[in-house]
Formats: sequence, C-alpha cells, structure tokens
Amino acid sequence: LYGFGRTLLVKGEYAEASARFQEALEAGAPPIVEFDLGEALFRQGAADAARPYLERVQQGAHEPFRLLMAHYLLYCMGAGEPPTPALLHDGLPYWRENARRFQHTPYGQTLALDVTAMQKLLEA
Repeated sequence: LYGFGRTLLVKGEYAEASARFQEALEAGAPPIVEFDLGEALFRQGAADAARPYLERVQQGAHEPFRLLMAHYLLYCMGAGEPPTPALLHDGLPYWRENARRFQHTPYGQTLALDVTAMQKLLEA
C-alpha cells in the first residue's frame, strides 16, 4: 500500500495517494508514513487535513529531508517558521535530487518549485 501510494504521489494523483497512505497506516505501517500522507494531503489542497500529520513529523527525530519538507509545508500554510539554514542545508540535496529524478511528472515539477523556494530561503 505504501509503495502504491508513493507511485500515485509521483504521478500527481494526490487524493488517491492519500487514500493508499491512510490504508497503509490502518494496516500497521510505521508512523513515518504520516509524513507521506501529510505531503499528499497538502498537495491535493487539503492543508487543514495535512497539518496534524506534518506537525507530528516535526516533533519526532526523523531524517533531515522529511523534517525539512514538513517544516517547509507548514511554513507555506502559515503554520510555522521557515526552516532553519541547518535544516535546509541537510535536507535540500534530497529534494533537489527527487525534483531532478521525477522532473517529467507533475510531482517532480511541483518539487522543482519547492526546491527553488527553499533555495531562496537558504540564500536569504
């Protein structure tokens, strides 16, 4: 379910990806899948629904790339401060690579915009 959700996310089918991530969590997937659910919900325009999932990611000790995107998306919602320079430095290479890898997909194109915006935060 998680892998199928990731495939749907990359294809830009965010509502369907959200449903698969939710099913994965209900089937016992680890809590970190909440990050993917939060991102998919945000990208489908359901920021209010995404917020609690992304906030839980912020509160845990997770990989820098997930922490960065959770902070960034919450910041975009007006629900948090911009990511710190250290977090941008540590997490941005992952998202830059994903934007490149998936550049021919709706998700990759959206990520490219996010990477550009995060890069500007780092340069500020």
